Amino acid sequence: MQKTVINPAGGFASVPLGFSQAIKVSADGSLIFVAGQGPLDDQLRVIGAGDIEAQARAARVLAAAGSSFKDVVRMVIYCSDIDRQRAAIRKVRSEFVDPDHPPASTMVEVAKFAEPGMMIEIEVTAVTA
Repeated sequence: MQKTVINPAGGFASVPLGFSQAIKVSADGSLIFVAGQGPLDDQLRVIGAGDIEAQARAARVLAAAGSSFKDVVRMVIYCSDIDRQRAAIRKVRSEFVDPDHPPASTMVEVAKFAEPGMMIEIEVTAVTA
């Protein structure tokens, strides 16, 4: 799989911020579309209650699909307080994302999640070779 970062001329440099404006993927592999994942255990209990960093590290679905964060080409992050949580989320994201080929990403604040106590939900698209 080959990933090419696309940042249009005249636009701001997004890669230093940890994301790409777009990613062009050339591959013969599979696409994996991961539904929004929240910090929930198998009993629907919130993992890391009140701790945005712990909640941001709770995703486990990519490994179950035979993939990893190196294969992620698109990420959407929903959080409960973007002004207070953005830096912590970026810190955790930087632990997983390839700094030279970060995925195309969007982060938005939402009013409410499916389960009380959730502060974040992440959905991704990955391409495997």
